[in-house]
Amino acid sequence: MVAPVEATLIDVADGIVLAPIVGALDSRRAAIYRERLLFAAAQQSASEAIVDVTGVPVVDTAVAQELMRMAGALRLLGARCYLTGIGPYVATTIVQIGADAGLTAVHTPGSLRKGIAMAIGARRAKRKD
Repeated sequence: MVAPVEATLIDVADGIVLAPIVGALDSRRAAIYRERLLFAAAQQSASEAIVDVTGVPVVDTAVAQELMRMAGALRLLGARCYLTGIGPYVATTIVQIGADAGLTAVHTPGSLRKGIAMAIGARRAKRKD
């Protein structure tokens, strides 16, 4: 059996990086994603970072907190964070730990497709400035 890749990142476009998370997500794996995504965003001077959790059916409170820390750290690096594909169980956990207040700094389009479109639109608008 092939071991799953710990933390895959995809360059969607210039200045846009995507972290598609699939499968079980524990706090260790979430921390690996955070570290890789932050370094990639800094190295590429990304202005947009998409974290897609469509393939993550449920998270515990530690993982929900890690996702919010990831979004906050991306913001400190100057990248907008899009948390896409949030399902009912993930949403419930985020609200239960009170981290939903931190979502004001995070864009939460309902799907990866919408998140990519928003990120590309924001990137185009930024280039015009």
